[in-house]
Amino acid sequence: MKVSVAVIAHNEERWIKKCIESLLEQTRKPDEIIVLAHNCTDRTVEIAKNYPVKVIELFEGSGTIVSRMHAIESCGGEIICCTDGDCWVDKNWVKNISKPLLTKNISIVAGYTKILNNWFWRFSCWCQFVINRKVINMRGHRFAWGSNFAFRKEDYEKVGGLLPFLKIKKDLGLNYNAEDLYLSLALQKTGEMFCALNANVYTYMPPEKSSLKSQKEIVPKQVGDNRKLFSFFKV
Repeated sequence: MKVSVAVIAHNEERWIKKCIESLLEQTRKPDEIIVLAHNCTDRTVEIAKNYPVKVIELFEGSGTIVSRMHAIESCGGEIICCTDGDCWVDKNWVKNISKPLLTKNISIVAGYTKILNNWFWRFSCWCQFVINRKVINMRGHRFAWGSNFAFRKEDYEKVGGLLPFLKIKKDLGLNYNAEDLYLSLALQKTGEMFCALNANVYTYMPPEKSSLKSQKEIVPKQVGDNRKLFSFFKV
């Protein structure tokens, strides 16, 4: 099956080179790499265009949700692997994140994102991954992080893609984008989630998000948004 990688990036001139090069050095080469650069005012696009990838630029009102939606819908592969422009991936990432999708009852694969510079978020991500893998009775609450997941495009189209989420976000009054959680829950309506322990992505938490004050402000709102979406999907 043809495998596409969709990368969304906003002002990632510091990391986009490392991100793209890690994707080009895969043991299982992706059939295409799409970099969706939204509202960039730095050298992200200039750097990305030095590599054999497709670069798409979006401006004005495009945020994470619209950018990920455009990136996914621009992909020609049957399997779509998603990561972000401030991440880099293990050399076997494409192989390990896409292989479970060859099994028909698997509709979404979640990989493990390692945040290297922030113990709180690294521990939080590790806990979530353990719950995803081990706590069987929480199947409906399992979800992937936007920086590290994959799915079949046909299943994405079955659930209507991300377009319905724009309305749901407004109707539920969500504070954050949470498009990764929405897709996780929506795709689990068509099949199972598989957690790939060997599909690793690495990143650094931006300084403005890593302070204790920032964490105290962000976490309660994210938890509240998660509960709203779980309630919407009745899980």
